[in-house]
Amino acid sequence: MNRLKCLCLIFLFKVLGGQVALSQSPMAYTVMGKILVEGDSPSGTIVLIRNSEQERIAIDKEGTFSTHLKWNHIYYFYFQKTGFVTKIIEFNTTLPNETQKTKIEPYNLLVKLFKTFDDVDTVFFKNPVAKIQFDSALNDFDYDIDYSMKVKYKLNEMSRLSKEQTVKSIPNRSLNVNSNKKSEIGKTIKPSVNASVKKPVADNHSTNQFQLPPLKESYAQGKTVEVFEYEWKTVTRIIIQEHDLRRVFSKVKHNWGPTFYFKDNSPLSYISIPKQVFEWETK
Repeated sequence: MNRLKCLCLIFLFKVLGGQVALSQSPMAYTVMGKILVEGDSPSGTIVLIRNSEQERIAIDKEGTFSTHLKWNHIYYFYFQKTGFVTKIIEFNTTLPNETQKTKIEPYNLLVKLFKTFDDVDTVFFKNPVAKIQFDSALNDFDYDIDYSMKVKYKLNEMSRLSKEQTVKSIPNRSLNVNSNKKSEIGKTIKPSVNASVKKPVADNHSTNQFQLPPLKESYAQGKTVEVFEYEWKTVTRIIIQEHDLRRVFSKVKHNWGPTFYFKDNSPLSYISIPKQVFEWETK
């Protein structure tokens, strides 16, 4: 299956001079990725925990990292940075007995950290934001869709509550005026009215992951295809606009080999999806 979850392979490919191993060792499973930080440089710490064992994973200046997981264990990745919400990802490497380990390609984690919500309880983030496990139907690792959708809903609720708290904290400086009262410069002061309604701005939280231009504020209904040519890759971004609902997909074709497919709907930021799912959702 031509499925690799790794935009970040391009960075490793450059660093290693093109010597990227796409097959797995029978002894361990490769997980690599990139950490992104909202409004800040890609920095922070990654702690990997298995049972009572802990190890710190190195991050380079681009925010990329790589590690190896033993088979048939449950790991927890802790992505941390002071002033930002910690994200925990559960990764279960348990495999069915008949699985050929060398046929499974590396997994990529694209994780974005955002600042803590003001006046909102973030105890929820003591639980994993995503759970990844082996999917026998795909013969590959994949995230738990139902669990991730619940997390996404919770994130949206916390963001909404944070905005409401911000609005409440603004002093109410109401003016007791009427249309007949004159101001000091002799003009009539009229009660204020909503003169205009701002258009909703597209959520561009993940646009920099593929070095793409920001999404537009609005798109025509239906399907829009955007193609971006880079030195090392070609990225095709597909926007599906259905009334107020927008879905964004990306196909990343590297000049040195594989093509990867992503969908922007996960608490991890972009998630990797199989080619069949990409084609079905964007047809």
